[in-house]
Order: sequence, then C-alpha cells, then structure tokens
Amino acid sequence: MSKKTKVTDEEVISEIENLKAQSNGMFMNSADLQRERQKATYEYVGMSHGHLAPQGVSSIVDSSTTEVIDGYSAILSELLFDNNKIARFTATTGEPKEVRATKIAEDLTNHEIFINNKGWSTLNTWTKAALMWKNAAIRWDWVDSSTYSYDEYDEISEANLDALLADENVEVIGTLKYEESFDMSDPNNPKPVMTFVDVKLRTKEVTSGVKIRNVPHENFSIDRNATSLEDFSYIGIMEEGLTRSDLRARWPKVFPTSFDKWSELNDDQEDYKLDGAVRKQATGQNDGNLFQTNSVLEANTTVTINECWIYVDRDGDGISELKRFVVSGKMIIEEEYVDEVNIATLCPIEIPYEFYGLSMADITRPSTLTSTAILRGFVENTYLTNYSPRLADPNVVDFSALQNMKPKQIIPTVGSPTGAVAMLQPENISPGTVPLLQHMQVLKEQANGLSKASQGLNDTLYVSGNSEAKLGQVQSAAQKRIQHIARRFVQTGLERLVTGVYKTIKKNAAKSIGYIDRDGIYALVKLTELPKRIQFGVAANLGENSNGNLETKYGKVAAIMSQLAESGRNVVIREEADARLASLAIQAMDLDPMDFIEDYNDPDFIKKAEATRTEAQAASKKEMDIKELIARYDILAKEANARYLSTQADNAMQDNAKQLVVAMDTHYQKWAEIAMKADKEKTPRPDMPDFGQMSAVAYELIKKYGPANNAAINDRLNGMAEEVKAVEESGGMQQVASGQANGTQAMQPF
Repeated sequence: MSKKTKVTDEEVISEIENLKAQSNGMFMNSADLQRERQKATYEYVGMSHGHLAPQGVSSIVDSSTTEVIDGYSAILSELLFDNNKIARFTATTGEPKEVRATKIAEDLTNHEIFINNKGWSTLNTWTKAALMWKNAAIRWDWVDSSTYSYDEYDEISEANLDALLADENVEVIGTLKYEESFDMSDPNNPKPVMTFVDVKLRTKEVTSGVKIRNVPHENFSIDRNATSLEDFSYIGIMEEGLTRSDLRARWPKVFPTSFDKWSELNDDQEDYKLDGAVRKQATGQNDGNLFQTNSVLEANTTVTINECWIYVDRDGDGISELKRFVVSGKMIIEEEYVDEVNIATLCPIEIPYEFYGLSMADITRPSTLTSTAILRGFVENTYLTNYSPRLADPNVVDFSALQNMKPKQIIPTVGSPTGAVAMLQPENISPGTVPLLQHMQVLKEQANGLSKASQGLNDTLYVSGNSEAKLGQVQSAAQKRIQHIARRFVQTGLERLVTGVYKTIKKNAAKSIGYIDRDGIYALVKLTELPKRIQFGVAANLGENSNGNLETKYGKVAAIMSQLAESGRNVVIREEADARLASLAIQAMDLDPMDFIEDYNDPDFIKKAEATRTEAQAASKKEMDIKELIARYDILAKEANARYLSTQADNAMQDNAKQLVVAMDTHYQKWAEIAMKADKEKTPRPDMPDFGQMSAVAYELIKKYGPANNAAINDRLNGMAEEVKAVEESGGMQQVASGQANGTQAMQPF
C-alpha cells in the first residue's frame, strides 16, 4: 500500500486550473449560456439585435419579456423586501425568553442586510437577474474595516488632551508641541501650566461587518456536473481589476511593502466578455474592456485573482475536506477550511437534477418572437400602404423627384408620363392575424402566470354576474404561479443568505454588536445572549405558516378553548394553554411576546400562578356550592307552590261537593213535593234516593273528572325536604340567606 502524502501548492493550483477549465464559467464551456443571456437582455430592453435583427423596414420588438420580468420583480419585491424584514427566525423551545433572544437575532440579521448593506437595492438586483438570466448568485463575507476622522486644535490643555486620548481609538498624528506658562489666578501662588499647540488627532471608528455583493454572471463558474451549492466539485469567482494597493489593503501580511514577487501573480485581463458587453450595449455604452490599458503606476497595476471552493486532501489523511482558496498565477494567497460556500443562488424555474434552470425570459420568448413578427408585419404593411413602391420608366420620369416628393412639386418628364409610373399595392393583412396576436397574449399569460386578472387589468371580470367572490377566486388562481416562484426563492437562495449572514455575524463579530431593532431604537447585544439553536426562515406572507394563516389558526384555537370553558369541559385544557396561545399569537404578529406577557416557564411565575390557580379553584368551588344550593331551593319553592295549588284544588273540590249536596237536597225537596202530590192524587209514590249513596257518587265523579291527585307531588316534596335537611346538617351549604336575598323562600314540608 502506497503511503499517503500531502498535496503540494503546485498540485492544488494545477487541480484548480483543471477544474476551472471544465466548469460552466470558462468562455468556451459557457458560450451557450452567455448567448441565452444575451437573447434575454435584447428582449428585455427591446433591442433589435442578434436574433431580433429586423428583416424589413420595422425594428419594433414586442414588450412581453419586459412586462413579465418587471411584473414579477414588483410583486416579489412587495412580498419579500418592502418592509425591510427578510429574516424570520423561530425559537426551538417556545419559551418567552428564548423567543425574545430569537427576535433579537432576527432584528440583528435584518439590520445587517438592509441597513448596513442597502439590502432592498441589492436583493432586488439579485432577484431580477435571476428572472432575466436563469440563475443569479450573491455572496456575503465578513470584512474588517475602519473609517477615520480628523480633528485639529490650535491649542489644547494637558487635561483636555489626556481626556481625549483616554479613548483607545484616538491617537496623535505627528509630534506634540507644547508651551509652558503660569496660572495667575492666585498671584501669591502661581502654578506652571502646559498647553499643547498645533495638535492633530485621528479617531478610528470600527465599521467591520458582513458585506453582501451580487456576483456578475461572467465572474461565476461551477462544474458542469453540479446540481446545487451542496453538490459540486468546483465553484469559483473570478475577480479582475484588483490593484496591488487593493491586495496590500486586503492581505497586509501576505503583501507587505517589501513584497517583490509580483511576476508570480496573474495580471492577464480578459479583453472581451459577452455578458458585460451586452449590458453596456443595452444601456448605450461602449465596452470599457476594449479600451482599457494597465496603469503605469505601480500601486495601480491590476491583478486577477480566483477565489474558489474545492474538496482536497491537504493533510494527507486520505479524506478530502472542503477548503476555500484564493489564488493568482502561481501563488496561493489565502487558504482556509470552511463548513459551506458563502454563496446563495436563485433559479426561477427548476430543471430537475441541473444547477441551471430557466428564466422568465426563456418562458416568454416564444410569445415575444411571435408577437414581434406580427407587430412588424402590421407596421410594414402600414408603411407600404403609405409609401408604396412604384414602377417607373427611367427614360420618361426623374427618379430622384419620385423618391423625394414634396407638396406642389413639379416633376419633369420626357414625353408623355402616361403609363410611365405605376403603383405597387401591398397585400392585405390576413384576417387571422389579429386573433393570432390575441391568442399569443393568452399563451403568454398561461406560460408565465402573470395574467391581467392577477394584475387587476382584466375589465371583463367586473361585468354584471361576476361576484366579488368569483373575482377573488380568479385572481387567487392566477397568482398561484407567482407564489410558487416566490416560495422557491424563499426556500432556496433567500433562506441560505439569511442563515449565512447570521452565522457569519456570530462567528466573526466582537463580544457585542450594535443594531437597530424593529422599533427603530439602537440597541447593543452581547453575542453570548443570542440563542444557540434557531430555526431559520424568511419573512414572507406565503404558505401554510404565513402571518395570515397563523393568525387564523390561533383564532380558531382560542374559539375552541372558549367553547370548552363555557360548556364546563375545561378540564381538558392544559394549564399553560392560555399563556402559550397568547405567546404564539403575538409571535405571529411579528412582535415580542415578553413585551406583553410574563415568561410562563419561569419558576417564580409558575409558583405565583399555582397559588393564584389554587385560590381561583377554591373560589370557584364555593361559587358552585352556592349556585347548587340556590338551584335546590328554587326547585323546592316551585314544588311547594305546586302543593299549595294542589291544596287549593282540594278545597275547590270540597266546595263543589257541598254545592252538589245542596243541589241534591233541592232535588229531594222537589221529590217530596212530588210525593205529596202523588199521595194527594192517590197515585203510587216513587222511591226516595239514599243521600250517602248520592254523595259517594258525586265525589267519585269529581275525583274522576276534576283536578289531578296530588299524592305524587307530596311524595316528591317530602323527599326534597329530607335532602335539604341532610345538606344543611352536613355544613356544605352555608349561604341560604343569599338565596333568600334573591327572592327564593325556603319552604318547609307539610
């Protein structure tokens, strides 16, 4: 088995050059990509060059590509960047203190991106470049830098100078000059005084931080087999035009003033780059590289460097590690182990298993080319109609006069002009041309998803019969494509950028760092106070966990908990549920929960909450006992009232029976009269009815058809009275008076 050896600098440089030559960044290997980006640029700016070169008179170019790219850029900017808050972190524990620390980390990251790096402009350039040219790259680095301010004093006292120099960032420039004098405030005891003159001080202000830069396409290269920034063998960024002065400032230890091996560095400048040249042409400029010459001044002499990331075994252990190299010519300027590549890319439309995808210009190109051809046909037909060609006999008519005709012009002829000049009529435009143009507009909207409905430009949606709900559904469906692109940007490049910026700050910043929080207040945070674990994300109102969706979810949870409490089944609700729900709802509104609620996981708060909960439970039990007692006495009162009504019914029954007896007696009297009359007339007397038997019959009739029997009511009242008596003797109900105060009278059983 051969012994493993370390890879030398020469082998590393050779490997880098070999990988670079095979990457999609070299001119020959990326020529097709450059030509595709050239087409997109011409289509976006409406330039009739290259594949859009005119074939006839008209050079008009359809604006479909411009509309789509600018439309997407505006929508994405509003969704993602307009509030200057792109980082949205989530704490892994949910504790309010951890949430607060996470919010601080979030504010710090947003401050670094949007305030220290003019993030709105930088990120919009990044997304627009991706929409136009398939992919776009952005990078972030920690840069140690300082700025200096100068103060001059004609004279300053020793005490004041010492106070200024107490700041370690203040230093004296040049030699101190002083003058001696005496303090004569006390003539009897003059004191010597030292005054410094012509003093110049320099104050240093540390401006170190994360620097975010877009990477031009012509400077970025990646191996052709790469599928992502995690699956690659080579990534490189070429940087041209660096002066020797820049190298000394960036790497002072590598390039001291005594450095004299400049010949080992690469000073070649690529004369022509298609991407840069097309951009210059689109903005009406000349390609500056064609006229650039190297400076004759030593400090301004330019150098080209290649910053790259490759996997290499430098220590000879047989395992390749990811390393970052900065090389130029035959020299390795910088080398370090890294965990990941500090680059993020965006791709609007993915081609599975490929690093490069499609741009919105690629999707819109068929419509742009077709509509351009149709529009040019319209323009040229109109031109030929207004300026139709002529056939003329050169022996009769002056050609120059026909070509430059003027009002009231006299055209000289030789002989008779009849038949010497004939007009050529242009052909009529096909009747299917206009429908075809309209159809291409529909195809364009279907291809890119940026329809008139999604932009609110379709007037037919507002006609009678189309309700607001229908309009919302149409616009929502049309925006699905746009939201998908936005979601792809969020989940790929933007999340990688946000994560990388935060990790870079935490790795390289000093013990504390200043930032402006979400309330616009300057604050200072110690790096040790930042959370150790964070779930990284991007602030975008998209998807399942968007602010709107989360607020809706938490609102529904609150409604469910309220219903459980009202129905008496609140035993299923966890004790900390209210506090946790409030914390989550406040987080969904992008606010700090500890600004409004206590930390429900704090031990002191738990003890306090437990004591409060115990008191509340005791009060609740007492209240339930009182309510139960009142309910029981209310039932008893109603039962007693029913018995009272039953008694009244019995009395009425007795009165009715007496009245019936009186009626029967009256009947007997009439019978007696009948009997006497019968005796007088010597006729048979009828039998006399039995009074007792008649009374029994009357009672039976009243009992059968009169008020109901009250025996069951009496039984229930007696049972209730016994239960109330047992409760009173047990001491469980001491608040009878409260029931009486509410108008309920305690009734005793009969």
